[in-house]
Amino acid sequence: MFRDMFSNTTNDVDNNTSTIVDASASMLIPTRVVFYIFVLLDIPSVICSLLLLYYFIRLPEVHHHNESNQIIIYLLIGSFLVTSLDIPLMLPYLHNYSYIPSMAHPNIFCIFWIMYDYGMYSINLWLMTLACLERYLRIFFKQLITHNAKRRMMKFQKEVLS
Repeated sequence: MFRDMFSNTTNDVDNNTSTIVDASASMLIPTRVVFYIFVLLDIPSVICSLLLLYYFIRLPEVHHHNESNQIIIYLLIGSFLVTSLDIPLMLPYLHNYSYIPSMAHPNIFCIFWIMYDYGMYSINLWLMTLACLERYLRIFFKQLITHNAKRRMMKFQKEVLS
């Protein structure tokens, strides 16, 4: 997967002959550099995600201030799962150019990883879309939302009082 992207050689086809071009001419990033960048940036990312989750869940002035913060909490959980589980799955390959050699079923691991990747990124994309739609409706259709909220509250009060 990453070997093609970050390899030190590339194939260049010219007049039906294959020649190997040095990577320094094409400005590819060495795999070791990518590994250390991922390690250095993943650790603070996980810590920041945990701090943001703490502030959104534990502090009442942020948690109860606006009910639209709920979707932001879901986005934080999704991004935390990506940074804490997905990036560490890439690190062994970037470090060793292979996964655990004694792994019994590497194909099952790869299928799980692909499904996890696509699933988490798709869920985060849908949550971002819902957050944008919610913000749009709150800004441009504020009267409609407040009117419907008042109507729902009155129905709820009738049911509770009766």
